[in-house]
Amino acid sequence: MNEIILLTITTSLGSFDIELYQKEAPITANNFVEYVEQNFYETTLFHRVIPGFVIQGGGFEIVISGEEVIDEIASVKTTNVGPYQDVPLEDVYIIKVEKK
Repeated sequence: MNEIILLTITTSLGSFDIELYQKEAPITANNFVEYVEQNFYETTLFHRVIPGFVIQGGGFEIVISGEEVIDEIASVKTTNVGPYQDVPLEDVYIIKVEKK
């Protein structure tokens, strides 16, 4: 069992790399990879953006490269839609996720 799984997430604003920790969270990491292999995340919208805190559109562990893309996503202007807060005005979505 690999202890760290490396993935590249390509979004409409660029790419960033993440690590999943299989040893610490085997079920979560394996589930995430299974979804990747099924192309589940393609066209997933980031539905919540709070600069310095979270970009939400799925779960991932630690960004290991592409921090500038995270910063760009976090800088997208947001609004409230009904009861939902911090909804991006511009669609930001995942194009693909690949194992490295």
